[in-house]
Amino acid sequence: MTSRHLESRITHNYGSVAMHVVFIDIVGYEKRKPAMQCEVLRGFIPLINHSLRRLAENYASRVPLDLEELSSSILKVTTTEGVAVVFTFEQWPSAAHDFVQCLEHTHVAPQRHECRRFTRDKWCDCHGDFHIATEVRQGTGFVYRDANDGYGVAGSTVDFHRRSRELEFEGELVGVGSAPPLRPPVLHLEL
Repeated sequence: MTSRHLESRITHNYGSVAMHVVFIDIVGYEKRKPAMQCEVLRGFIPLINHSLRRLAENYASRVPLDLEELSSSILKVTTTEGVAVVFTFEQWPSAAHDFVQCLEHTHVAPQRHECRRFTRDKWCDCHGDFHIATEVRQGTGFVYRDANDGYGVAGSTVDFHRRSRELEFEGELVGVGSAPPLRPPVLHLEL
């Protein structure tokens, strides 16, 4: 579906936009066996879509777009650990944080679990339950038409390869204040 909002961003300033990105990672996803990864995705993808629908319905009045246009203007990009949700609305600077709140209300992470490994490590290979970790970044990036005639994003704010290297180097998500130089502001929340 074509988004008038995104098309106007592509047309102006060669696609350069201010953006807020929410990275949603499934804790321990890469450590799970492929069959269990598929099981986890069966719960994760509906969580993301439901939270985005809820966000659009609750906050549609903040942007001058109808519900369908608003939904098509929020970019979802698959990452190796989960998904990145990209917001490019200047008139809605709290969109990323509002989305994280919708996730908090929608995703109820298991508090008690029979599996000791899941309780200890927040993941296992015997259950499709999952925990998520979120990271919010803001900065400038680029929106463009991709090879599949959809929309893509680029720039340091959504540099997935750099982000995976940072996570690998750090061993975990790091909070605001301990970020290396030139890294966009970051907020972390584990659900």
